Amino acid sequence: MSNPIDYRRVNGKSSCAVEKKAKKIAFDCLKDWVDKKTEFLFNPTGEWKAVNSCSAADSGVTGRKLVVQFYGGYPGAQLGGGAVVNKSPEKVDCSAAFGSRYVAKNIVAAGLAKKCSVQLAYAIGIAKPFSIYVNTFGTGTIADKKLEKIVEKLFDLTPKGLIQRFDLLNSDIYRRIPRTLFLDKYPWEKTDRVRELKKEAAAAK
Repeated sequence: MSNPIDYRRVNGKSSCAVEKKAKKIAFDCLKDWVDKKTEFLFNPTGEWKAVNSCSAADSGVTGRKLVVQFYGGYPGAQLGGGAVVNKSPEKVDCSAAFGSRYVAKNIVAAGLAKKCSVQLAYAIGIAKPFSIYVNTFGTGTIADKKLEKIVEKLFDLTPKGLIQRFDLLNSDIYRRIPRTLFLDKYPWEKTDRVRELKKEAAAAK
């Protein structure tokens, strides 16, 4: 096996020099969307050691076209780069896909919207999502931004929290997912957070 690679150095330059140059590029290219308060994350896990990498860490048969795993391309179900089926649950491609569906279903069940899409964004090595985006397509009873704050307050969307809530270490669930995907009596199909959502929404109006 090759020696571990320190990705804090690029072409002999320290990470500080690389980060400084990257930030300048970002500000130049995204000047209308960023400011001095914008936080940039550069390899937040620290040094990457090439141990148990590649197939040893990322094995798994996804088996389906990605668009099938996201409701056949239904509007609002934006497709990311990762498949859901048979991914290990610590990967947010899997656990956060179930989590976002769970949140959206509960928002609709609470009567806070007729349609809802929830998008979660994570940085490697940081447990909480750094972005929660809610889109009710104009059907929300309160502003989408307020719903985002409520979701952040009520739901544990860390991989650990999602694994525990949805029992994602249960091998029986993993045997069923490739056959039925989301549409079965899974924990993430429950609408058991309705009362909490209604309470927070009433306070936010």
